[in-house]
Amino acid sequence: MAKILGLDLGTNSIGWAVVEKERDCEFQLTDKGVRIFQEGVKIEKGIEGSKAAERTGFRSARRLKYRRKLRKIELLKVLSAYGYCPTLTNEELLNWRYKKVYPRNQAFLNWQSTDEASSKNPYHYRALAVEQKFDLEKEEDRFKIGRAFYHIAQRRGFLSNRLEGTKESDGAVKKSISEINSLKGDKTLGQYFYEKYRKREKIRNTYTHREEHYLDEFKRICEFQKLDSEFTAKARKAIFYQRPLKSQKGLVGKCVFEPNKPRCSVSRPEFEEYRMLCFVNNMKIKTPTDEHLRFLTEEEKKKIMPQFFRKSKDYFDFEDLAKQLAPKHQYKFYKRRDKYPEDWLFNYSMKTIVSGCPVSTRLKDLFGEDIMAFNIPYIREKDGKKSVIDIDDIWHVLFSYDSEDKLKEFAEKRLQLTEDQVKDFLKIRLRKEYASLSLKAIKKIVPFLKEGLIYSHAVFLANMEDAIPKEIWEIEENRNIIRTEIANIIANQKEEKQICEIVNGIIKINHTDEAVWSEAASEIFKKDLLRKIKAHFGEKTYNAFSEEKKNRVEISAFELLKKQMQKNSGRGEFVPVHRIDDKVKAFISDNFDVEPKSLAKIYHPSAIEVYKPPVRKDDGKLYLGSPMVSSIRNPMAMRALHQLRKVINELIKTDVIDSGTHIHIEMARGLMNSNERKAWQSWQRDRENLRKEYALKIKEHLSSDAEPSETDILKYQLWEEQNHKCIYTGKEIALSEFLGANPSFDIEHTIPRSISFDNSQVNKTLCENTFNRSVKKNKIPYELSNHLEILARIECWKEKYEELDKQIAASVRQARVAIDKESKDRAIQKRHKLKLDFGYWKNKYERFTMEDVPEGFKNSQLVDTGIITKYSRLYLNTLFDKVYTVKGSTVADFRKLWGLQDEYEKKARVNHIHHCIDAITIACITKENYDNLAKFYHDFEDLKIKGVEQLPRVKKPWKTFAEDVKAIEDEVLISHYTPDVLPKQTRKKLRDRGRIKKDKNGNPIYQNGDTVRGSLHQQTFYGAIEKAVINKKGESEKVIKYVVRKSLDSLEDSSIKNVVDERVREIIQHARLEEKKLKKEIEVQKKKLEKAEEEEENSICTEIERLNSQISELYTLPNKNGAPIPIKKVRIYQTSVTNPLHIKEQRDKSKKKLKSHKEFFHVANDSNYAMAIYEGKDAKGKIKRDFQLLNNMQAGEFFKFSVQKDLKAQNLNQIHNLVPDKIVQGKAELSFKAVLKIGTMVVLWENSPEEVWDLTVAEINKRLYKIVGLSQQIIQGKYFFGTIVMRHHKEASSASDLKTSDGKFEKNESYKAQRKMNHNQFNALVEGVDFKIDPLGNIKRIN
Repeated sequence: MAKILGLDLGTNSIGWAVVEKERDCEFQLTDKGVRIFQEGVKIEKGIEGSKAAERTGFRSARRLKYRRKLRKIELLKVLSAYGYCPTLTNEELLNWRYKKVYPRNQAFLNWQSTDEASSKNPYHYRALAVEQKFDLEKEEDRFKIGRAFYHIAQRRGFLSNRLEGTKESDGAVKKSISEINSLKGDKTLGQYFYEKYRKREKIRNTYTHREEHYLDEFKRICEFQKLDSEFTAKARKAIFYQRPLKSQKGLVGKCVFEPNKPRCSVSRPEFEEYRMLCFVNNMKIKTPTDEHLRFLTEEEKKKIMPQFFRKSKDYFDFEDLAKQLAPKHQYKFYKRRDKYPEDWLFNYSMKTIVSGCPVSTRLKDLFGEDIMAFNIPYIREKDGKKSVIDIDDIWHVLFSYDSEDKLKEFAEKRLQLTEDQVKDFLKIRLRKEYASLSLKAIKKIVPFLKEGLIYSHAVFLANMEDAIPKEIWEIEENRNIIRTEIANIIANQKEEKQICEIVNGIIKINHTDEAVWSEAASEIFKKDLLRKIKAHFGEKTYNAFSEEKKNRVEISAFELLKKQMQKNSGRGEFVPVHRIDDKVKAFISDNFDVEPKSLAKIYHPSAIEVYKPPVRKDDGKLYLGSPMVSSIRNPMAMRALHQLRKVINELIKTDVIDSGTHIHIEMARGLMNSNERKAWQSWQRDRENLRKEYALKIKEHLSSDAEPSETDILKYQLWEEQNHKCIYTGKEIALSEFLGANPSFDIEHTIPRSISFDNSQVNKTLCENTFNRSVKKNKIPYELSNHLEILARIECWKEKYEELDKQIAASVRQARVAIDKESKDRAIQKRHKLKLDFGYWKNKYERFTMEDVPEGFKNSQLVDTGIITKYSRLYLNTLFDKVYTVKGSTVADFRKLWGLQDEYEKKARVNHIHHCIDAITIACITKENYDNLAKFYHDFEDLKIKGVEQLPRVKKPWKTFAEDVKAIEDEVLISHYTPDVLPKQTRKKLRDRGRIKKDKNGNPIYQNGDTVRGSLHQQTFYGAIEKAVINKKGESEKVIKYVVRKSLDSLEDSSIKNVVDERVREIIQHARLEEKKLKKEIEVQKKKLEKAEEEEENSICTEIERLNSQISELYTLPNKNGAPIPIKKVRIYQTSVTNPLHIKEQRDKSKKKLKSHKEFFHVANDSNYAMAIYEGKDAKGKIKRDFQLLNNMQAGEFFKFSVQKDLKAQNLNQIHNLVPDKIVQGKAELSFKAVLKIGTMVVLWENSPEEVWDLTVAEINKRLYKIVGLSQQIIQGKYFFGTIVMRHHKEASSASDLKTSDGKFEKNESYKAQRKMNHNQFNALVEGVDFKIDPLGNIKRIN
C-alpha cells in the first residue's frame, strides 16, 4: 500500500495529510494536521512591515548615536589635552563611554551651557572664530574655539559614498546643500546659521555637506586663528574621521564548484571574459551555403569580439553581432516564419540583450589591450620593499575605495595617470552583484572556453586535472579520448533521455495492463512503441526527422524496451535515467581505473548547493538534517523549512510515514506556463526597446555623450505616461524640470513604500517635489483633499485598460478559431501579453482609488511561497525519492471537482483548517489526474479564461470524500509555534574584514551579546506636569499628567481638547472652524478658475493666495511685542498614558526645587513578557488565585547575559525565579502554578481540571486556545486584575475583525473566536505545566 504525504506550504503555515492507496482502490485518510508559525512580517493596523527592517533601523539609530558620542569623547580628549576646554580626566570619559555616566565636572557643564543674555552660544562662537582674532594665551578665548569645534563635531553634515547606490533622497539632499551654498555666499556655515539664529529662523532639519560646509569652516577657523598644526591635525581626525564601511565578504554566497570559495563579482574582468566566451561559443549560424546551424569559426568569432568592448554600450542587442557576420538586412532568428533561403540565420533573436565587458573596456582604454599582464613597480611605504600594482590591485581599489578623493590620489600617485585619464578612471563604477561561480572555478573554465568549447564541455574538463592522476592526464592521447567521449555523452544525452522516457512510459502502461513480454508479442510491442514515439515528439515533428534519425531512435528504443521488459519475469523494470556526470564518471572509472573519491572533484554544469544528508538516530530511523544552506538568504523561507523539518521528523518518529512515502507539494500559483513565459519575455523586450528610445531622446535634450541614468529613463517613461503633467497638481512638466541638476519634479510612490513595500514601476509617478514633501508625505492618494481632481487626470489610464480588455476578448476569439497549434499558441501569447499591459494600467489606476491598504497588499508573500516550495522539494529529496509538485490553481480546480469549493471559500479566510483541507486534496491528486487536467487546460484554455467551467469529471478519492473532509474541522488540533525570542541574546560569528575567525580547532568563534531581543518600551518620550483637578469629593488635588509634543499638522480635531495651554487651545479651536470656511471659499475660487477666461485668471489666483495666507495667519500667537508668532507644535495630554515606565534619570536637572516627576524620562510600556499565576485554596476549599505581571523591561534585565551568567551558577536562571514561590492573600497561601506567555496554549475547564482528560478530541477542540495578550486592569486605583486574552486555536481572522468575549468558560457555550478572562476566571490547563502539544497537534498529559 503506497503512502502519500500532501503538503500545503505557505510563509506561515504547513498543512499536511497522509493518505494510503492500493492499486485500483480508493484512498484512505490516515492522519492530518496543521502547523502555524509566525509569518515573518510585522502587522500593525492591518499594514505589513519587515521586522528585520525595523530592527535594522533602530540598530542604525543606536549606532549613529553611539558613534557620535565616541567622536565627542575623542575630541574632548584633544581639547582637554591642549587647553581648549575644561580639564576632563580619562576616567570621566571612560565612564561616559562604557557606563553611560555623563561627566558632572561643573566647569565642563558651564562650558557647555548657553546664555542668551551674554550671547554665550556655539553659533555665536563659530561666527566669531572667523571674524575676530582670539588671544590663544587666554583660557576664555581658547574655550570659545573649543566650544565651536565641539558643536561642529555634534552635527558634521552629509557625505556621499561612491560605493553606495543612488538613493531617492539624494536629490533633495544635494538641492538643499546647493541652496545653502548660494544663500551663504562666502560666509562659513557657522556665520550663516548665526544670522538665522539671530532672526529666530529655523536651523535644524537642513541638509548640510561635511566637506563643503563643516570641513571648510574648520579649516578657515584654524587658518584665521593660526592654530597649532599638531592640535589642528588631531582635532580634525577626531571630528571628521570616517569609519570604513564594514566588509560584506562574509555575506557573499559560496561557489557551487568550490564550496570553500566565495562567488566572483560580476564586475571582475575575468568574469566578463568568461561570460563573453560562454555566449560566443554557444552562438550558431546558418549561411545560405550551410545545411544546418553550426558553431562559429575562429574568423567569425574575431569579427564579433570588438562589439563586447565598446565604452558606449554595456549591453547591446544581438543584432549588433549579426550585422558583423551577415550582409545588410539579411540576418534573422532561425525560428522566424518569414525567412528566405538567402537569409543568414542565428540561434538568438535579434532583440536578445547581450552583456558587454564594460569594466574590461575601460581598463583596456587606460592600461592597454593586455590588461592581465599590466603592472607598475613601486616601493612600499610601510617596509620599503619593491612591489608591483597589477590589474587585480586596481580592481580591488575600484571595488573598495569609498572616497573619490582617495581614488583620485591613487590614480595620480600610484598609477601616474594624466588628468584626462584620471577623470575616466573616476567614472568607472563596479556593480555590486555576484556570479554563481568563484574566481578560482572561472579561471579553470576559461582556458577551455578559449579553445572554443561550449560551457558544458568546458566545465567537465575544468577540474579534470585535479580529479585524474597526473600520470594519466599528462598523456595527450588520454586527454583527447576523455574530451571526445565527454562531447559524445553530452551530444547524445538529450536523445538517450527521451528514449528512456518513452520506454518507461510503455513499461508503465504494461504494468497497468499487466502485460508480459514474449517474442511472439514483440511486433505488438513495436507498434505500441512507435505510437508512443510519435506522441512523445509530436507526429509532425517526428515526420520531419531524417530517415537516419528515425531509424536510430526506433531501433535504440526497441532494443532498450526488449532488454527492460525481459526482466522481472517478463513484467519489466523501469530504466534508470543517468545524469551526464554519472556517465562521465562511469566512463573514466571503467577506462582509467580512477578512485570514486577523486572523481567527485569533477565539476558538473548543473551543480547546485546540496542540503546536508539525513541523520540516523538511536532508533535506527533516518531523519531530515538541517535545512541551513548559504544559498538561501530568505529568512521567511528558512523559517518555513525549519518548521517543515519538525513536522516531517515527528511524522517519521511516530511511524506515520517513512522514506518510501511519496510527497506531493503544492506549488505557488504565480508559476508561469510556456505561453505566459513567452508573452512575458516579449513584453519585457518591448519595454526595453521603449527605454532605449527614451534614452536617445534624453541624450538629445541633454546634448551629452554620457549615457542617461536608469533613473532618468524611468522619469521620462513616467512623464510620457502622465501626458507631461503632474497627476497631483495638474502642472505641466518640462523636460528640464525633471532632468539634470536640482530637478523640481521627482519620482514618488503612489502607495508609500513604508506601507506597501512596493517599489515597482506600477507604484511610481512623477510628482512635484514641494507637493510630495509638504502635502502628500506618507499619505495614499485617497487621503488627499484634491482626490477627485487627481482621478480626473488619470481617466485616460482607465480608458486605456478598458480598451485593452476589449483586445483581450478579441484574442480569446482568435484562439478559438485557430486552425493549428502554432496559431493558437500565438493567440494565447498575445492575450497574455495584452493582460500584462492591462494589469499594469489597471493596477496603476487602482492605486489611486484605494481607500485603504489591505493586509494582503504586500505581494512578497506570494513570491516567498514559491521560494519555499522550490527549496522544500530539494530539501525533501534528501530523504524521499519521490517528491512531486502540484500547481495551486490545479488544487483549486480539484476542490471544485471534488465538492469542496463552497465550504472552502467560507473557511479560507477565517479558519486555519483550510490548510489541512488543501493538504488532503494535494495528497489525493495522482499524477494521472494531474496529467489529465493539464491536457484539458491546453485543449479548453480559451473557455477557462472567459470563466466557463467545463472541467472533466474526475472520480473522487473515495465516495464520501467531500462529506468526510468537511467534517475534519472538529478532528484537528492546530499546532502553533510561537518562539520566545526575548531571552535570546544576539550570537554571531566573529569576523575580521568579513571573514569568519576560527579557534585552534577550526571552529567558528562566536560573540555573545549582553542584552535581550525585542522592544523594552515604546518609542515616544513623555513629559510630566502637575495639574490641579477636582476629585469626586469636590476637592482640588494635584495629579501628574503626561504630555507629548505634537506638530500642528498632525493634530486631529478630536485631540484639540487635550491641548495643555488654554490660550493656545482656544486659538486652535477657533482657527479650525475658520479654516474650514476659508477652504470652502478656496474650492469655490478653484471651480471659477476652471471656467474662467484668460484675463480673469490672475485675479482669481491672487484671491486663492490671499485666502491661503489668511489660513496661515489663523494659527499664530502674539509675542510680548504683539507680533504674531506661528504655532508649529503644541503639547497635548496623553490620556492613554497613566502608569508609564521611568526608564532613566534626567541628566540635566533643574537647580530650583526638585520635583520627583521631573527627574525621569517617561515612556509607555511596549508589551508584557509574562504573567505568573498563583493558585491555592482558602479555608472553605474554594480556589483562590493571584498574579504577577512582568513587562519586557523587567524580563530584559533578568535575561541579560551578564546577569544570567551569575544566576546560572546558583541555578536561579529560569523565569519563575524572577517571581516569588508563594503569595499570601488574606489567610490563604497561594503557590506558584505557571508562567503564561504570548503563544502559550491552554485547555479550558469548567468544574475540574480532571474533566479534560475524559474528553474526545472534538470536545478538546472547542476548549483549546492560544494566549495572545497579557495585561492588568486597575479598578478604583486599588483593585488589580490580571487580564488574559485568548484566541481559538483554529481562528485565522485578523485581530481587528474579531469580537472579544468576556467571562469564564462554560462547556455549553457557543463558539468564541477570541475571549478574555481575569486571573480569577482562569480555569485552564497550561501548556508546559499540565500538557504538551507536539508539532502534529497531539496533546499529551504531563504527570
